[in-house]
Amino acid sequence: MRKGKMLGKIFGIALAILVVSALALVPGAAPVKVALAQSNIGVNVTPQQITVGLNENFNVTIWIDDSLGESYDGVAIRLVYNTNYVTATGVTDAGTFDFVLDNGTIDNTWNATHGLVKYDAVNLAGPLNTSNPVCTVNFTSSSSTGITGLDFIYVASDAATSVTSVGADILNWTYVVNGTVRVGMPALTVNVTPFEIQPDMTEEDTVLVIALSRQMTALDKDGNELESITISKEVNPLQPPEGCYFVGTVYNMAPDGAVF
Repeated sequence: MRKGKMLGKIFGIALAILVVSALALVPGAAPVKVALAQSNIGVNVTPQQITVGLNENFNVTIWIDDSLGESYDGVAIRLVYNTNYVTATGVTDAGTFDFVLDNGTIDNTWNATHGLVKYDAVNLAGPLNTSNPVCTVNFTSSSSTGITGLDFIYVASDAATSVTSVGADILNWTYVVNGTVRVGMPALTVNVTPFEIQPDMTEEDTVLVIALSRQMTALDKDGNELESITISKEVNPLQPPEGCYFVGTVYNMAPDGAVF
């Protein structure tokens, strides 16, 4: 009787194992995502910040950052950008991986405001363990002035940026560095005359000339236009001397710059 019960238990356990195995093999079943030890591998856009004119062609390179020499054998890039300011025009493989699954799919109408670049590759010859370029993405800026990110995204369905090792995603998002493109916004150039303000410059009629570069339209990352400049003369920033003064200046932009 005990032998029969023992056989029954063994049969029941074996049946349970078969059922679990069958469920794992059902087509369409979602794979289990196994958590691995956190790697230090990241991805980045190079250059990270770029300024371009209106209707100008430019490019950036996508890199895998593997500064500690950890192993990886696959990559999936999903990069989005604001199509009000830039559109992607091409993708060039860097030759790092020996089997490219998607050498650059461009969708400039991915959603109402953003486009998407996709790139997928694996290395069948074995794992890589150095920082490597993945691909170069070509863009054209629009005729609108503004700022757009070049951002890696992770959307589980089909827009998941990843770096893989034996099929498992090991990308550490702490080391993911997005890019920024400033369109039609020249860098600020300020020339000050005299170049050195002497401590005894206290006369009311002292002349200080500040010239801004031509076509200067904005100062900060949000595209805010220059409205005023404050000039201060002080010896100690924490305790300004009695003669310290502030002059608020509103500019008028002329073809050759701003005149104060």
